[in-house]
Amino acid sequence: MTSIQVAVNVSDFDHVTLWTKEGADAPFLCIEPFNGLPDVYGDLVELGDKEGNQHLGVGDSKTYQCAINLR
Repeated sequence: MTSIQVAVNVSDFDHVTLWTKEGADAPFLCIEPFNGLPDVYGDLVELGDKEGNQHLGVGDSKTYQCAINLR
């Protein structure tokens, strides 16, 4: 069996979710970095009021990076 190590740098992000398809014998794992949290089921929140969202001023921009390295 071959061993593979994965190093993921998500330091630009406040949250990371690890997930795979529910109920499936899926041969993968998703690594999803993000800034801001989704709505709680049944409790819709306006985009500007969502927990953890980052806000920029008009005309401002920001770049986020994620690095994935296999060993």
